[in-house]
Amino acid sequence: MNNFSEPCDLVVKALRNVQAGLGGAMAPTGKVDTGRMKYRHLELDVILKTALPLLNENGLTLMHSQTAEGMDCYLFHESGQWLRTHASVGVDDKMTAQEVGSAASYGRRYSAVAMFGIAAGDDDDGAAATKAKKQKLEAPTLPETQMPEDGAMVRFATTLHEAGVTMPWSEICQICASRNYPTPDKMDDPTLERLTKFLIKEHGRTAA
Repeated sequence: MNNFSEPCDLVVKALRNVQAGLGGAMAPTGKVDTGRMKYRHLELDVILKTALPLLNENGLTLMHSQTAEGMDCYLFHESGQWLRTHASVGVDDKMTAQEVGSAASYGRRYSAVAMFGIAAGDDDDGAAATKAKKQKLEAPTLPETQMPEDGAMVRFATTLHEAGVTMPWSEICQICASRNYPTPDKMDDPTLERLTKFLIKEHGRTAA
């Protein structure tokens, strides 16, 4: 699927104006306590409250669409041109309504952040990851009763935390399901390596 219309000059110009108005960074407002670590993140309602007036001024409309592979974020210009970003967050029929809602919110937030090119200023995610390196890590924010203990999972969790990936285990498994992968603890080494690189690229400290 294409990520932009042809042509896309008008929608890109309008988005540039919005990005300039947002200033490239927003202060995180949400607080997360997983039981193993605490961190802050940028909340979706804060993003939208700030961005929507700028979108309206520039003839833009923001829409999200849930797919089997994750969440699509579309930016439509009044000319008919459009742009698309994607967050790989899967859902399945085994998830509770609360888990489905959480995954949808997560996908909307990350796809919007990617679209607007913003970062969370003074975000504690990095600080939480630094602190976590001093602790014994078995798996990313996984409850103690479910924690895999094999060496591959220890390396997997440590690598993610060092790169600033602070996603709950359930969300990592959702991404695996959306990409038709088994859960990380059942992957072979090459597949686990590909997943690790993907998570760092999309959700690590240096991700857009």
